[in-house]
Amino acid sequence: MIYGSWPLLLIAPTILLSAAIVWRMIDMGIMDTPGHRSAHTRPTPKGGGVGVLVALLIFLPVMRVACDLPAFSPSLAAIWLATAGLGAFAWLDDIKQWPAISKLLAQFIAAFVICCGFLVSQPDFGLVNAVIAFLWLVFATNAINFMDGLNGLISGTLLTAGALIAMHYSESNPALLCSGALMAAALSGFLPFNFPKAKIFLGDVGSQGCGIFCAAMALAPAGILRSASMEPWLLVPALLSGLLYDVTFTLIRRARAGDSLMEAHRGHLYQLAYRGGLPAAIIACIHWLFALWGYVALQMSAAITHGNFETAVLLILLLILPQLGWTGLVIRRAQKISDRW
Repeated sequence: MIYGSWPLLLIAPTILLSAAIVWRMIDMGIMDTPGHRSAHTRPTPKGGGVGVLVALLIFLPVMRVACDLPAFSPSLAAIWLATAGLGAFAWLDDIKQWPAISKLLAQFIAAFVICCGFLVSQPDFGLVNAVIAFLWLVFATNAINFMDGLNGLISGTLLTAGALIAMHYSESNPALLCSGALMAAALSGFLPFNFPKAKIFLGDVGSQGCGIFCAAMALAPAGILRSASMEPWLLVPALLSGLLYDVTFTLIRRARAGDSLMEAHRGHLYQLAYRGGLPAAIIACIHWLFALWGYVALQMSAAITHGNFETAVLLILLLILPQLGWTGLVIRRAQKISDRW
């Protein structure tokens, strides 16, 4: 690693701080009471994401300085503030249970702040790129939040994604190295409390806060339309492909059935798989593997093709194949328990 090894010494304190706060959140006893959509059957503490976000946001500027970067750039300051602000709002929402439209508005504001940060720091980013980035941030954050319904599914998937981002950019991009490594470290402090059996849940504070932070790592400084390499724009969605596919497939299926897209439900593929008898731990691990496959698929696509467009097309094809197999398996199991799966 060209930045020296000592910045990685910050990984252990990040894990420990995250775990200590998560333990404290268990003692606070703010409970998630089971409902008709829940996979759990007894009240369980929530808010473990507080520990994840506090550890991540405290150590991120420290690790950047250790990697000879400024503690904050305008774009990073926007990401930091948006992550902290959305996380704080989501934590209050975890307690007070505000209407769904208020959550969406908070995500809009957080995404807008991030896009403004990139426009200020990178004038060439451009308005079109900002619109694409805004839509991506809102969709990805919502997808991660929607998929946070089984022990370890989201925390393990984002941990895997962060570790792979850090590994991929360990020799070329210290900013993404810091962001990926610390997100993985902070989630490592939480995961043992949530998987395979949950002492505490991540909560919206964790799924939304980590969601928008992870999604923001896809925003290459030059923007998708001008970047010489589409790698961040391709890598992060590839790592999240299992989550993005599930949400997209479910939205399309519900829209075709005439169901309300704003209404809470339990029709996601991962929920159908669980109701169809697959253990929650197996479903979570499958999604971790989807993240790993996303990384492998991108490397294969880049090695075989020449040019961004060809790489993107081949990558989509490679990503969709295991998802089609997973969808077929889940549907077959779901049809055994319901005529209207």
